[in-house]
Amino acid sequence: MPRSRCRKPNWTQLSQRGDRCHVEDAVVNEIIYDESESVILIERVPDRPGAAAIVFSAIASGGLNIDTIAHVGSTANLGRTDLLFSLPSRDGARAIEILQGDRERIGFERVALHDRVGKITLIGSGLKSHPAVAARFFAALAAANLNIQIISTSEIRIAIFADRESCLGAMQLLRREFGLSA
Repeated sequence: MPRSRCRKPNWTQLSQRGDRCHVEDAVVNEIIYDESESVILIERVPDRPGAAAIVFSAIASGGLNIDTIAHVGSTANLGRTDLLFSLPSRDGARAIEILQGDRERIGFERVALHDRVGKITLIGSGLKSHPAVAARFFAALAAANLNIQIISTSEIRIAIFADRESCLGAMQLLRREFGLSA
């Protein structure tokens, strides 16, 4: 199951003047599941200006596209940080090869490919104005015992990456939580 979507119907009614208006602006319009991406973790990269530029310039030189990037700082790794990013699964091995080839210039200690991940994206125009949406989303993921690897947000979406098998069960709980059909 590479991708699946569930959507909320677009409820409308006629106003007293006869024009169409939304009965309710859907807080969550759809949830998308995608298992066509992999996550790369680069551990203990020197924590200094320009380090991410070196990493992503190396990846770009290989013609590889990146979807989501996360920076994981840690007080336990003073002077070092971890970077995670996602890219199409077909490019994972090539990205590792590129990074290993630039290991000395980048200065990281370890790099790992996680290719059994799923991505769940919740989309809705109400995310910005309804603070409980994120709480409900993460509560449903917790109820599915899903351990999140990456979280990415914008004004209209929340996306997470996690173990592929855990994502499937989480999708069912999310559909119920937000009243979406499969």
